[in-house]
Amino acid sequence: MILKKPYAFLIKNFRIIHIILSVVIIGINILYGNINNFYSGYVKGTVRDTIGLASKYIDPLLYLLLFIVITFALIMFLLMRKKQKPTFFYITLFIYYLILLIMVIIATNVMKSVETSSLTQQASRAYRDIYLIVSLPRYYFMVISIIRGIGFDVKKFNFSKDLEELEIKSEDNEEFEFVLGTEGYKYKRKVRRTLRELKYYILENKFIFSIIVGGVLIVILSSVIIHNNILNKTYKVGSSGAIGTFTYNMIGAYETKYDYNGKLISKGKKYLILDMIIINRSGNSQVLTNVSMFLKAGNDSIYNMPSLKNYFVDFGKTYLNDEIPGNTTNNYILIFEIDDKTNYKNYYLNILKNIETKDGETFYNYSKFKIKPIVLNNTPAVLEKKPNEVMYFGANIFKETNLTFKSIEIKSSYEYKYEICNKEDCTEYYDVVAPDNSADNSLLVLNYKLDVKDNIGLKQTTTSDKSFFDKFIKIEYNYYGKIVTKNVNSKIVKTLDNIVFIEIPKAAIRSDLVNLLISGRNYKYYINLKEI
Repeated sequence: MILKKPYAFLIKNFRIIHIILSVVIIGINILYGNINNFYSGYVKGTVRDTIGLASKYIDPLLYLLLFIVITFALIMFLLMRKKQKPTFFYITLFIYYLILLIMVIIATNVMKSVETSSLTQQASRAYRDIYLIVSLPRYYFMVISIIRGIGFDVKKFNFSKDLEELEIKSEDNEEFEFVLGTEGYKYKRKVRRTLRELKYYILENKFIFSIIVGGVLIVILSSVIIHNNILNKTYKVGSSGAIGTFTYNMIGAYETKYDYNGKLISKGKKYLILDMIIINRSGNSQVLTNVSMFLKAGNDSIYNMPSLKNYFVDFGKTYLNDEIPGNTTNNYILIFEIDDKTNYKNYYLNILKNIETKDGETFYNYSKFKIKPIVLNNTPAVLEKKPNEVMYFGANIFKETNLTFKSIEIKSSYEYKYEICNKEDCTEYYDVVAPDNSADNSLLVLNYKLDVKDNIGLKQTTTSDKSFFDKFIKIEYNYYGKIVTKNVNSKIVKTLDNIVFIEIPKAAIRSDLVNLLISGRNYKYYINLKEI
């Protein structure tokens, strides 16, 4: 095969080639600018249609133009080295546009992933800033290419002299025979010599090659980080992620065997409670089915059990596997029942990211939250309290919610007065609170101060002070040698501030033991009513 060396052609058409290079670089600048526009628009929230983003913002022509520049830079580098001319411009041109090609490939993958799961604001801002910074050197290469194309040298103001110094020799245009299969030892010797010269050349230009290797390593490392921490990120408790059309923020994870009153729920079972904020970013109501979201423990798949919601009212509102309205933010708990004998090392909440069909087979792709729950299996501490002593419900899920009874009285009825005012005057009224069954019951009159902390699950399930007392207050007394614990049905009158009425059996008052119980998950308090 007879080939001709290209050096003479490159030297003769040096300016024209650089003018063409300038046009190609300008084209790259325009097409690459679309990627910057995408990230900028995504941060601002103006990118709404996420279908087909890669084809919309990345023209296939961009890959071709980048390949042309990279190939040209490599050829010109070899020519300038042969002519013992400065190679810095062409080696940096090669490195930069190779990095630019890798950045375009990464951007393509990011845009494809955004079609099924959103980027966080932190990630989108990072992408925007990185791509903007990387895009800046392209203007330098564009200007230098134009200067070389028109034949103007900033340093010498006479670029034509440089072309003369390239010295076209006969050997630059000579033909040479390229033969395979004969005299193999000559080619082996030539390969060894080439490798040896390459080694010396690398050592002589180790600074430039260090930049090349460093740049490639940075790009590879960035790609790995983006793949593991953005595109296929495993989330943790306390973090949030946009998956599909929802955003999930896992506030807390807890493991327990007991209900909100500190009672064992079921022998041989334990329960994982996940406290989550779920945002439906779409305009449509959607249901998170057992396919959309489930707990993975070892090889077992475990599903949300909303039927257990009444045991965990202190954690918050349970997701009932029903529709989540579009464009809403909701705080739910998920309840998973687990065999107490199992000892899983890790739990993962799997959330459906997208569904793919390939060769007639359907694939379900999931994002994951790795879960390490806080264990709440301690037996509640039992403490005696008196009026005006503060009772705390615990620090974990209650966040120092507390209750104080300022005074406690036992009465057959409670008479009170109140005023109703209009614009002109006020009128006094009298009313009486009495037990529903006065023959068997008396009234426990409690002046209280209840401090339920904000942003806790209990706020969602106890919408009033009455609902709080009905859940956590009980009467305990001795009835003919048997300890009886009785739930209460409290009464609160709107015209009386911070007073709650609880019916108490007269049999309890007559017994030798009668306590007011305040039962929570972490603490169980009692007040001896015999000492009132």
